[in-house]
Amino acid sequence: DKIKTARPLLLGLAVSLFLIYALDGCIIRALFSIPCPACGLSRAWLNFFSGKIDAAFYYHPLFFLAPILIISALFKNKKFVFIIAALFAFIYFIRLCFFEIP
Repeated sequence: DKIKTARPLLLGLAVSLFLIYALDGCIIRALFSIPCPACGLSRAWLNFFSGKIDAAFYYHPLFFLAPILIISALFKNKKFVFIIAALFAFIYFIRLCFFEIP
């Protein structure tokens, strides 16, 4: 039952990854010329796995919550999904207004 639920999410992820590769970066930024709430997550994780923790937080201060958001969504934990999505929205607003999003 959970596998059937995960299939559309995995398909969406695969299509998104293809589009990111095809458009050479963020889909939202390529289409609308503004960064998306997740801009910088890939670079943050690459820096994190390279041991550059400060650079990871520079690219996206909430990068460490992305896996928790995905797992919460897969297990339909609406409370965690809402809380993490609200944090992402808040940080997105702060980054748009006061910082240049890399």
